[in-house]
Amino acid sequence: MHLLTRHVFIKLPFLIKLPSFIKVLVGLAFAATSITAFADGTNAGLVLATAGTVEIQRGTQKIPAERKTVLQVNDEIHTGENARAQLRFSDGTVTTLGANTGFRIQQFDWTDKQPTKANVQLELLSGAFRTITGKALAVSGSTFGVKTPAGVIGIRGTDFWGGYLDANAVDVLLISGEHAVEVSNANGKVLLEKAGQGTTLKADQSALAVKEWPQAKVDRAVATITWPDGQIPPDNL
Repeated sequence: MHLLTRHVFIKLPFLIKLPSFIKVLVGLAFAATSITAFADGTNAGLVLATAGTVEIQRGTQKIPAERKTVLQVNDEIHTGENARAQLRFSDGTVTTLGANTGFRIQQFDWTDKQPTKANVQLELLSGAFRTITGKALAVSGSTFGVKTPAGVIGIRGTDFWGGYLDANAVDVLLISGEHAVEVSNANGKVLLEKAGQGTTLKADQSALAVKEWPQAKVDRAVATITWPDGQIPPDNL
């Protein structure tokens, strides 16, 4: 991977061009500084940065999401028009939410105090997101999944994007990583094993298919989670 001033290039038969702020996400994920104060079974992480209107639905409460706002299990994070949010979970996982996105933390069972299996379950309600996984999958047998209205994304430790590019269809793209992303629904499952591979989930499809995405589609996906006006979110707490 070559980090340039304005883009990140992933060395492939074709190039996946990503905005410069992705360098910050990669740095955060690999640093994976522990937030053990938030890994107590209820608290799951915190908000690292926001742009535009971002709210947390916690039960009957609506809480404005600001930098360092604590995230709890069962929280729903909602972004407004042209808004963005960057979340950092207790294991160092970094998730970026695009505009008009709903994202729920269903479960986040992880601790760095002892090597126990982790169980992380997130849910995409609407919109688009990018996730770079942290330490939660370090122990064999750990699970990390993202539920969507059209299927489930199973992660084994990687960098991937998921969301709606078109109505009634959830797309998934593997950006980088040594491990595959498993995508499944009632019609079967597929593995995204190489950077640049993607698949589309639809409720009425007969079978899932893996395809190498053209650059134009990659650009559409990247645009959904690019920080407004080319800004770079903070890289520390």
